[in-house]
Amino acid sequence: MPLPRTRWILFLLPLLLAIAAIASAWQLSWQWALQGEVVRTAKQLSLHAQSIDNALGQFRYIALEAANNEQVQQLLHAPSSARSNRANRSLELYSRQAGSSTIFVLDAQGQVVASSNWSSSDSLVGQSYRDRPYFQQSLEGQASSFYAAATEGEQADYYFAYPIRSGEQLIGAAVVRIDLTPLQEQWGENDSELMISDGYGVVVLASRPQWRYRYLYPLFDSTLQLLRNQRIYGDRQLRPFHAKVSRLDGGSDRFQLELADSSAEFLRQSFHLPQLNWTIHYLASLTPVYGFANRVASSALIGILLLALVAALVRERRLKRASRAQARNLLEQSGKRQQAIINNTNVGLMLLSAEGEIRFLNPQSHRILGLGESSRQTLHFNQLIPEPRWEQAVAVGPETAPTATVREQPLHSTETWVSREDGSRVPLAISISAIDLQPDASYLVTLVDISRRKAAEEQLQGAKALLEQRVEERTRELQEAQQELIQASKLAALGEMSTSIAHEFNQPLTAMRTYLASSELLLKQGDSARLEDNLRLLRELTERTSTIATQLKTYAYNRPTERNPVNLVNALQQVLPMFRQSFEQRGVKLSIRAPEEPLLVAADSGRIQLVLTNLIKNALESMAHCDQPELLCEFVRQRQQATIHINDNGGGIEARHLNRLFEPFFTTKSIGEGLGLGLSIVAGFIRDLDGSIDARNNDNGGATFSIQLPLYDARTQDASIETHHTG
Repeated sequence: MPLPRTRWILFLLPLLLAIAAIASAWQLSWQWALQGEVVRTAKQLSLHAQSIDNALGQFRYIALEAANNEQVQQLLHAPSSARSNRANRSLELYSRQAGSSTIFVLDAQGQVVASSNWSSSDSLVGQSYRDRPYFQQSLEGQASSFYAAATEGEQADYYFAYPIRSGEQLIGAAVVRIDLTPLQEQWGENDSELMISDGYGVVVLASRPQWRYRYLYPLFDSTLQLLRNQRIYGDRQLRPFHAKVSRLDGGSDRFQLELADSSAEFLRQSFHLPQLNWTIHYLASLTPVYGFANRVASSALIGILLLALVAALVRERRLKRASRAQARNLLEQSGKRQQAIINNTNVGLMLLSAEGEIRFLNPQSHRILGLGESSRQTLHFNQLIPEPRWEQAVAVGPETAPTATVREQPLHSTETWVSREDGSRVPLAISISAIDLQPDASYLVTLVDISRRKAAEEQLQGAKALLEQRVEERTRELQEAQQELIQASKLAALGEMSTSIAHEFNQPLTAMRTYLASSELLLKQGDSARLEDNLRLLRELTERTSTIATQLKTYAYNRPTERNPVNLVNALQQVLPMFRQSFEQRGVKLSIRAPEEPLLVAADSGRIQLVLTNLIKNALESMAHCDQPELLCEFVRQRQQATIHINDNGGGIEARHLNRLFEPFFTTKSIGEGLGLGLSIVAGFIRDLDGSIDARNNDNGGATFSIQLPLYDARTQDASIETHHTG
């Protein structure tokens, strides 16, 4: 029965109040924890920014000191081996004192003339750096700094360069190269989430290696191309950061990162280092903030639920007592049902110990094995079933028998023959499985009498042998009949073709002989008017004979070796003038449906025009007795194919003729009206162009011929586009 409205209100009101209290507690605790995290991250960011600025700032003065070094000045004024050695040792001493990676000096041509690593295998002496941006800026008299990533590996270097002057003349540059890898490793040791982006917004250093060389802000294609040309980041492919950023109070923002290998939400605070033109970003995970808010909300929820839990416990105790009583009744009923199933099943069941001693046999086992009073005594598996042997079937001994394990698959399944006490033999299917019956290991053996199946298999084997023999004999007979049918079909086709061709040629030839004889008489009589009519009829007969010969030649025509792009709509426009007079005389309503974009196919225009001509001609013949003939030419683009539908409302096609329309020399016309090659030629042309054609009757009368041709693809077919006059 539904609760009254008042009771529903009394139930829902406390629930809504509890939800509102929990939501408010979560929101307030989240804001409080977030503010604390903002203060903490701001302090950490300031410390890291000062540490980075101090760590790199000291090397800026090393470049200045190296530029003013007396040995370096002397070497650049008058190079010599002795001065080079003194300059190398001096730079080596600077490097040891400053802890920098390398200090080297470039002459005015950008070649290294002295280096702190002059004695090592990877000495820079003799190498040229004239194309480096820091050297170009030094030639302009400017002190510069520059970041560059190693071409291979994860090393990243930062360069400070200072010009070396002799009076007003620039004679070289002093460069300090600092390896930034230890700084990045220090972040990982401190478990800090830090990253540094350069002036382009590209992350050059990060506590997580997968964050490096990603840009935080969108970059134009021209900027990306410029960075690739300068090779600041080596040959690495720059990728964007997939992150959602939302501003928070206090100059921080929520940074929700979504990468292929990670997804996390951070509180981000940033600080710009103007001297390095870098921006340092400190990211603190918001997981603790959410965790604190969730804990507060959970505590509120727990407090609300405690009262409900007390009431539920009281009710649960009552239900548990009733459930135990019901479970005991169900267990007793289940035991009775299982015993009834075991006693009445058609499968024999045996329960055995790990040693193979039989502990239980169901009645069906007694019937299958034909056991008598001896079954009351303790028996062993091998006494009743000689094969397989028990030790081989389970492959375990008492000391290694499985315990407390239920096997999903049987240990052993086989078929065997068993001798009964009365001397008869019965075939059995046996399956042995381990079951969990503590404390001892036990095995369940199922026995199935397969006497009927064995008898059926013997009958089936005999029937199979007899059937194979009959099939072999029938196959020989069919092969012989097939050869005779093939030969007869060849002769019938040759006779049909010869008859059609002979009749097609004989009819115009007979008419021509008649008109020639008549023309001789008219010539003697001087009747020029009738003589001209005879000559016109003779010309038409010769043209008809030529058309028949052309069809036969076209039928044997080879497929084209070159294909060009053909505009299907333009090809139709080229064909339509041939039928303009027929359309006007018969009152044909012509409709054309085509897409706005050109529909180009890979073909040759002559064949396409011939195909369209044949199909339109057939449509006109089909509509010869139609009161209001209508012809629809529809062009459709479907993925990589173009489809042409020629639709008429004529008499249609008989169902028995649909499957033979495109066979050579097949025609529904009377003898003398056609060879039956038109549609066969059309089908051959379409196949040569890797297309297809089919015909069907329309639901409202008439027929539709559909052609599918592959669209022209300029990437795979190199040909000039053929243009047509659309007139």
